Order: sequence, then structure tokens, then C-alpha cells
Amino acid sequence: MHEWADGDRERLDAVTRAQRLIGVVGSISEAPEILNMRNETLLRLADGKARRAQTRRTGLSVAACGLAFVCASVFGVMQFYGTSPVNLAQVEKPAVQAEAGTDLAVASIGLDLAPVPLVYSTSIGERLTVVLTDGSELTLDTSSEVSVDFHEDSRRVNLRKGRALFDVAHDADRPFRVFAAGRRITALGTTFDVKLDGTDLKVTLVEGKVKVEADRDPPIATVEVPVKALNDLTIAELDPGEQFAQADETGPGVKRSVDAQRLTSWSRGLLIFDDDTVGAVVGELNRYSRKKIVLSGEDVAELRISGAFEAGQSLKAGTALATYFQLDLKILDEGNIVLSAQ
Repeated sequence: MHEWADGDRERLDAVTRAQRLIGVVGSISEAPEILNMRNETLLRLADGKARRAQTRRTGLSVAACGLAFVCASVFGVMQFYGTSPVNLAQVEKPAVQAEAGTDLAVASIGLDLAPVPLVYSTSIGERLTVVLTDGSELTLDTSSEVSVDFHEDSRRVNLRKGRALFDVAHDADRPFRVFAAGRRITALGTTFDVKLDGTDLKVTLVEGKVKVEADRDPPIATVEVPVKALNDLTIAELDPGEQFAQADETGPGVKRSVDAQRLTSWSRGLLIFDDDTVGAVVGELNRYSRKKIVLSGEDVAELRISGAFEAGQSLKAGTALATYFQLDLKILDEGNIVLSAQ
């Protein structure tokens, strides 16, 4: 569709509205009200009563059938475009409430196609990739959650927990902003990683440019804060290969050079370490599996290693560590793996 638009603003707007409609319809397709109306319609058709139904009731049923048909088409589009299928059970569904005599499509979606914020989440060991309505790609790490709220003049994503990698489609008229624990990250045509652990924030830039700002109202002008600094809430600006880390929104932040490809390897299912302690390695591995690796003894935790592990494969990783360091390995009844010195 973007090839069809070919830079034409009106066509781009039409594509955006069409993609938003797809997202809205997909998000409400499994709402209880929609499922009930769909089932009711099928039963009525089977009983041969559809033609004798009252006008308003028939109109509502036809709307439900039409929406069910569109939803089926939406599923096909999402499966085709998404590099990983979106589990709609993990998307918060908006309530669908139509007043008496109101067309369902108008009541639930709105003539102006008002965007409905969507929530995407993953549980332990899961990774999810979603193509957003603007063409940007969002990859969620294990145990992560975001809400997506796009408007005509803005693109907003709230990272509630965990980590996400963003590959942002360029649109100078609609800033792409990620909000996380009192801070906001603004990007244009950029690939970057945001990790949130409580209030501990890390932003890693792969390519492009991002700006990290405080998500609060500007301070009141004082002698200490001149007028020219009123609107300057910038904490850091990053170039490719840089990372910004901050324990909380009021604490000092640190900007440093990093291996961005290594730090974002989780999006490819790999966890790559470079001279890290076994304790740190095991801590990261355990985020991706319900079967945990347990270290017995501080000496084992302080050993250092470089290497790559497949996310979610605790037994393989535990076996590799035991072999490399000549450790004892014991598998407990619940599946946890204990590593201890011989």
C-alpha cells in the first residue's frame, strides 16, 4: 500500500486510516459483545428466521455479520504482515456498546476512525513482533508489556514493563515517542531498544538518532533556571552505538558506547555475553524460562564467561556451563537446574 501512495500525502493519509481500521476491527473482533452477536446471527440464519426479524434487529445482525467478515480478512492481513502472529488474547479489548437504533460499525469504531489504544504483552519465554499501523515494527522481549496509541499528529507507545525494540518508520509530521517511568524517548526513522526494570531505564541506539527527555512539565523560571531553559527537558541525545542508563527519573544518567548489535541480539532469540560473570549470565537466562538455573556457592557466580546462548533453553545453557567450568549439574523434580563446584 505504501508503494501505491508513492509519497502522495492524501494517499498516505488514506493508507494510515485503512491500517487504523484494520487495527481497530482486529482489536474488537473477540470482544464478548461481538461474539454474542455473531453467534446469535448464525443461529437465526440456521432457524430460517433472519428474514422475518424486525428491521432494527436485522440491521444489527447484518452489521455483526459484516464485521465478522471484515475480522476474518483482518486476521489474514495480520498473519501476512506480522513477522510473528499477534495473539489477540493478549490485546486489551475496548468495550463495544451500541445505543438502541445505532449502527454497530458507527458505534464501536466511529465515523472519524478514532484510534483505540492497544496493549501487547508477552509472558515468560515469549517474544512477539508486531507491525504497527504506520509501518513501524515493534518487537517485545519476554515478560514485557506496551500500550500503543496513534493519532493524526502523534505516535505514542507506553512501555509498562520489560523491553522492546523499535524499528521506526520515518514521519516528520508525527513524532514517535516511547514513554517509560517518567521519561520519554523521541525518534524519527530510528532503530532503538528500551529496557525498563522497575524505574531503571536503559536506551540503546542501533541506528538513527534519539533524544531522551524528562516526561514532566517544564520548571518555572527562576534565577537558577533561566527562561531559555524552560522548555529544555533533554536528558541525553544518543548516536548509533550509544546507550543511556538511569536508575530513576531524578537520578544521574550515564551515556556510554556499547555493542548495540550484541545488546539487541535477544530480538533474534540469542543472548550474547562478553566477559560477564556466570551470576549475571544466569540471571539473564532465567528471565526466559520457567525452569531456573540455580548457582550453589559464590565462587561459581563469580566465574566469567563469553559466549552465546539460545533464549529459553535452560537445560542446554546449564549443561554448557557445567561442561565448560567442570561443575556438578543436578536437575530437581520441578525442573530447576542446580550448578555447584565439584
